[in-house]
Amino acid sequence: MDKEHTAQLFDEFKFYHPELPLQESLMGFGFDCGDGWYELILKLSKHIQSELYKDEDLAKTFHVTQVKEKFGGLRVYVNHATPAIFDWIYEAEDESYYIYERCGGDGEIREGSW
Repeated sequence: MDKEHTAQLFDEFKFYHPELPLQESLMGFGFDCGDGWYELILKLSKHIQSELYKDEDLAKTFHVTQVKEKFGGLRVYVNHATPAIFDWIYEAEDESYYIYERCGGDGEIREGSW
């Protein structure tokens, strides 16, 4: 993802923690996916933020450790998440298969490769 989109997400959502050591989070490398998924990640981040507003203790411990493309789909790795957060992550991961990672256009699942 480009530097502008990365900076916007890091500024708006403090649970990404790019400043953490690499042993705790790989977000120091940014988002390892194309800009086509920016809107999807933004929507997911807003859902997560709404859940964190409900629980101050969770907001102190929760963070995203990695966001990347794997096998043609979005992967979001976290720690200390609630079932609701995991549900939103799984929904975003499923949705990513129908969005082109590079341009954000309508995508499709292809047979035989990713």
